[in-house]
Formats: sequence, structure tokens, C-alpha cells
Amino acid sequence: MELQKLETLFSVYRWFGRAMEDGSTKRFFEHLDGQNDFEEERTYELMIMTAKDSFAGTDEDIYIIIHGETCSSKPILLKQARGSFEQGSKCEFRINHRNFGKIKSIVIGYGPDGEALLTGEGWKLDSLVITDATAETLYQFQVNKWLSRTDGDCKTMMEFKPTKVAKRKPRAHYLVEISTSYLPDNDHKLEPFLEIIGSKDRTSSFLMGNNQFRLDKTAKFKFIGHEVGEIERVRFGIDGIKQLKSEYNNVTVEPCWIVNSISIKCVKIEKGKVLEVYGDYRFSEAGFQNEPLHL
Repeated sequence: MELQKLETLFSVYRWFGRAMEDGSTKRFFEHLDGQNDFEEERTYELMIMTAKDSFAGTDEDIYIIIHGETCSSKPILLKQARGSFEQGSKCEFRINHRNFGKIKSIVIGYGPDGEALLTGEGWKLDSLVITDATAETLYQFQVNKWLSRTDGDCKTMMEFKPTKVAKRKPRAHYLVEISTSYLPDNDHKLEPFLEIIGSKDRTSSFLMGNNQFRLDKTAKFKFIGHEVGEIERVRFGIDGIKQLKSEYNNVTVEPCWIVNSISIKCVKIEKGKVLEVYGDYRFSEAGFQNEPLHL
């Protein structure tokens, strides 16, 4: 009688220890069905928010493990410039990995060799969002927990399940050009922003560094935001203007900023290259003073 060879796959990669993840030392694992359907690599976008509490930030390395219905990742070092996980900060990451399927949970915290295990340093994670860019699905994790040996649950790595799963709105790439002919004397304190309003939706406000703007020059920006349909109008303005004062003939006046034109192109981009321009809009000459202008 010939024996049939059977092979069953279990995705494991979990911590066993009372100080790690959920503190479990025993676990059940289910076998994976149809794993061949999930072999393709996908891009996952992470947004991590550190809490605003005093001393909530950390300079130590932070790792994440993602558990999905088809596989789990190994510990992934979230590489950022030192000091990125500071109090109240928001950090973005991109991870390429084999398709997780539906994300079931994450494990996040300090690595097993981190100094935080010895010093008692802590990090308070406010929330985290993982976006499956292919499935256009958002996984939101509301955490508000200390990861520390001495604070909160006294654990340096913890497991969290999604608190909300939702579909992401369709995204679009916008190439924006803004021409100016007059700037305030102290424009380094201003915070220019742009909002695009269309027939279907509106984007959030895009913040633009004012060091890009020069007299009689065109400043260029690239944004990714909600797909708004046909662009009907834009909202362009500057915050911080009330902080600025200028002296002309011994009279204090509010600064102003003249915008000659705003050009917006809706484009399709692949691997950093523009493949197609499917929308081209131009808003011309306008100036504003004190308050953001609706063009």
C-alpha cells in the first residue's frame, strides 16, 4: 500500500513569554488553506502616531510583526531618522510583503535586544493605521498604551487587533504649480496650504513648505489625495499670517501675498514615472490678505 504524502502549513512566528505580546506561553495555530492564492507581493502603508503624553516618545528601535489570515511577517524594523517617534509625532512607512490576506493582529514594540528592556524606557503608542494599497483597505488600531517595563501593562511588546476595518477612498496624484509675484518680508513663518474641491469629493489640506516660493518663480509640488472627480475650485491660503507685522512709514500693516496662478494636473504614476495626464486645470491671478482665499 502506497502512502500518500501530506503537507500542512502553519503560520507561527509568535512570542512565547509573559513579558511579550499578550503574555501567553501556549498557543493554538490553524493550518492555512489556499496559500498559493496569496503568493504575490503587496505594498502596505503604515501610519504610526505617538501619544502626546509627557515623555511618550522614544529614541529606541521599534519593531512590528503583522499577522494575517495567510501568513505572518518576521519582526520588521521600522527604520526612521533617530528621534522620529517623539511625543505627538506621526511617522509613515512602506512595507513590501507577501499578501497577508485579511490582517488579524499586529505585535509592536521594542526589539528583544533593545536597551529599553534594561533601562525601563517607555514609548506610548497612540494609534496605528495599516493600508493594504492593493485591496484599498484600511486597518485602524486605536491603542493608547505604554510599551514599557515600568509603565502601563509593563510589557515592551504587545499584540493588538484592528478596532476598525474600512475601504479607502480612491486616490489620485496631483502635480501642482503655483506662481507668485509678491511675498511678505517674513514669509519663513507662514504655513501655506492647498485644498482641492471637485464634483465628487474634496482633499484634505496639503501643507507646502514656504521655502519653495520665490518672487516671479513657479513652485512645484506633488500630492497624493482623494480622487475628487472634476476639479471645480481650490482653496489656497496661509496660516500664521497674524503673527507677522511689517513697518512701513512707521505704520504697522498686515503682510499680503499675491498669487498669479495655480495649475493642477491629475496624473497616473507608475514606478515614479508619469504615464498619463487625465486632467489639466488652471486658476489665474488672485491676491489675498489676512484670510485664505477661495479661488
